[in-house]
Amino acid sequence: MSKIKGSTEQNDVLFTTKEEFTIAFNKLGYTEKEYLQFMEPTRLVKVTLPLKLDDGSTRLYTAYRVQHHLYKGPTMGGVICHPTYNESDVESLAMIMSIKTGVANIPFGGAKGLISCDPRELSYREMERLSRLYIRRMYETIGTSKDILTSEGQANTQMMSWMYDELSYFDKESAGAITGKPLEIGGTYGREKAAAISIITTLNETLNYNKRELNETRVIIQGFGKVGSFLAQYVHQQGATVIGVSDSYGALYDEDGLDIDYLLDRRDSFGTVTKLFKNTLKIEELQGKQCDLLLLATEQQQVTPIQIENLAASIVIEVTNHSLSLTDMPSINQNELFIVPHVLASIGTDIISYLEWLQYKQGLRWSEAEVEQQLKQRMTQSYQDIYELAIRRKVNLRLASFMYSLRSIVEASRFRGCH
Repeated sequence: MSKIKGSTEQNDVLFTTKEEFTIAFNKLGYTEKEYLQFMEPTRLVKVTLPLKLDDGSTRLYTAYRVQHHLYKGPTMGGVICHPTYNESDVESLAMIMSIKTGVANIPFGGAKGLISCDPRELSYREMERLSRLYIRRMYETIGTSKDILTSEGQANTQMMSWMYDELSYFDKESAGAITGKPLEIGGTYGREKAAAISIITTLNETLNYNKRELNETRVIIQGFGKVGSFLAQYVHQQGATVIGVSDSYGALYDEDGLDIDYLLDRRDSFGTVTKLFKNTLKIEELQGKQCDLLLLATEQQQVTPIQIENLAASIVIEVTNHSLSLTDMPSINQNELFIVPHVLASIGTDIISYLEWLQYKQGLRWSEAEVEQQLKQRMTQSYQDIYELAIRRKVNLRLASFMYSLRSIVEASRFRGCH
């Protein structure tokens, strides 16, 4: 069987994601016909939101909702508020969401929404009006059995509450279509801890498979924002030695261990801490320092193939999206790094949204302990499934994650007669 040709689009995030799909499909041995139907979304909706500002003027915002595929059930994914993301970005994220739901064994396709705005420039009431406008333009594609919106980043519980309230005017059974809601209006226990439980479970499973103890581990953390600082605090409290951290301006390194409590106390709201010190390193220099565990907690792709060749870590966990991609794997495999991909490490928040939807469908309210138990069990099972596939097919965990998800999607489409 001839190999499937990759995308010829411009070199952007969407191109990279399609290349990753190509690599996984080639490894699975599927035909070009089976490949092509997953290269474009089932539905892409683009709308204009005319927002009336507090001063009486009107400003136009572009918004999107992308539904990647519907073969396994409704779609699910967050709504992002970001001033520089575009159509290609949101389409790529919807495709990645399909991989994550597959890894998590959630019977949904992937979706993603985008409002091209900077929330920091809008007032509280302006954000409310913008959230409601988004639903008014998109309500026909959203529903408990159509497309489920999840909270993500700036789309917090308050924003999801506004969206739920607005959607209820069009759909009286809308509670299951909006997740990330407060407990008082149908949310679920465990959401605030979901990201932490996801990361900690991944970390523990990774160390277990590599026969390592956290209190004997030397750690470097790239990114010191909300996620990176949480990880620094957690591993420090568990006895690990954090020898390096970085932010967007540079890096700090001490082979004997950094004073994490001091750094956490001095970091600003943007996760910046290196500006307080004169003797700092470049991020590339920190990546070349020997360590047992490198945690990638940045929000943008900061590890290039050239830098990968210089990585001196034994284990890398990609906590945030687009730090690495399958196109980097030749360099990674050459270095024999054990890398846990974002599509496996961060599925906890997706699982919690599914559990919120499931409780609504069943008319139940699980306790916090029950939700956490479900989350940990699903995270652990997903990790085991992907790890076993990686060993069996002799591939890395990222490729195994894509193969695991894409195979289930293709088989679902076959059973439904969609070829």
